[in-house]
Amino acid sequence: MNETDDSSAVPTDLLDELIQLMGSVSGVRQAVDVRSYPNGVEIPRIATRVSVTATTDEGTEYTATEPTLDKVDFSSAPTATATTELTQQLMESSRPDLVRECMSQHAEELGRFWGASYCMGLGAADADTDGIFSSGAPAALNTETTASAGTLAVGDLLKLRYDTLPAKYWVQGGPLSWVMSQSVFAEVMSLVDNNRPIFQPQAESTMANALQGTILGLPVYVDAGAPAFSGTNRIVALVSRDSYRIADRDPGFVSNINPWAQQNKGIVEVNSYWRSCGRWMRPEAAAVLSLKS
Repeated sequence: MNETDDSSAVPTDLLDELIQLMGSVSGVRQAVDVRSYPNGVEIPRIATRVSVTATTDEGTEYTATEPTLDKVDFSSAPTATATTELTQQLMESSRPDLVRECMSQHAEELGRFWGASYCMGLGAADADTDGIFSSGAPAALNTETTASAGTLAVGDLLKLRYDTLPAKYWVQGGPLSWVMSQSVFAEVMSLVDNNRPIFQPQAESTMANALQGTILGLPVYVDAGAPAFSGTNRIVALVSRDSYRIADRDPGFVSNINPWAQQNKGIVEVNSYWRSCGRWMRPEAAAVLSLKS
């Protein structure tokens, strides 16, 4: 029996499936306010409230006090783009929908890029997008440092939550959330108080559904763009939903197919773009924790 060329009789078939390389986790958009605008906008903001510090005697002038105003500028919306070229032969030879897969990857990667920009800033001195963890954050942002060098303790999170963040923002400004990187979340998962883990998973939470839960009763969102647990990084952000706003320029993420630009080469282009920016609205309604050197 001749078995040396049996393989030539077996047809090759590309199965209708694709082993995907998954994109990075981006959670910051879930923690803050996200809006969509058709054009650039500027929003007035109270920089300093009116102040009353004493009583007024009968028959005398009322206390003169005025708020000061500034504005939050969303007129700048930089564009992040991606383009991928696919040959006609590859598309005809592949049963999975590669065009749809490319569009999906463009969306995931542009989402990751903007997530990292919201976390760490974009442009010189965060000119295009304010970074929640950036060292150039506004002075009004509440900051705290861990008690011990290079370590994270339950007391650090308690102080950030109940001492560093002003009580007036515990309720005002929308729900509070934690934002951190995966390496910081791993450190939090090891924290125990009175033999009870500080991270409490939801009743229906499992490792299969992303292990959703709370820290000190507040939801936690992991973002790949947040700083790692190292050095003197700002490692944890506690934000109210209205403290930071993401402004996507209409129509948001856009992806299209161009079969004509390189038709004489048999190449189809998949092109995507996403215009966005992020700005502090009420930095005083957020707090960040840094590692002590």
